[in-house]
Amino acid sequence: MDGVKRKSREWICALAELLEICAIRSYVDEEKVIRQMVRRKEERLSELIAYCRQEGWSHCATYLDNAAPDLFTDVLNRLQGKQSAWWRG
Repeated sequence: MDGVKRKSREWICALAELLEICAIRSYVDEEKVIRQMVRRKEERLSELIAYCRQEGWSHCATYLDNAAPDLFTDVLNRLQGKQSAWWRG
C-alpha cells in the first residue's frame, strides 16, 4: 500500500529487521534475560517504525505501531506461568 517495491534493497532490509525482532529464542528461560531481550526488541521495533515513517511508508508504520503492544505478550506471559492458545495447541 505504501508503494515500496517488493524485493528492493530497502524492503529486504526492513523485512529482515522485522524477522529478527520477532524471533524469540524459546530455550531462554531466565526472567532477567527475557525482559532485557524484549526491551531491546521493543527499542528496535520503535527504530524500525521510525525508519518506515522517514521513508514515507505510513501504512507499514501504522501496522507495526498497532501490533507493537501485543507483539511480545506470549513470551512475557510465559514468565508468569500463563500460556497462550498457540502454546497449548
